[in-house]
Amino acid sequence: MKEGYDPTRREPKERLQAEFNTSVGKLAPLLNKIKVTDELIDAIVYKLYGLTEDEIKIVEDSISGKTGNSESRELV
Repeated sequence: MKEGYDPTRREPKERLQAEFNTSVGKLAPLLNKIKVTDELIDAIVYKLYGLTEDEIKIVEDSISGKTGNSESRELV
């Protein structure tokens, strides 16, 4: 066993858990900002190409894997 490290001690585990929780707390707002930015970019591109609501739905469904066409599901 490595000297100075005792795997049965709780302190290192608790410290690691606290660091993890802190990191998750910092990450969540960033992930939300990324999501909002992606949605804004999508809206700009849809407008640039002049897509209708129906066309936008087709694009978004194809990205998320939701398609009404059984042939396209087989190809995925």
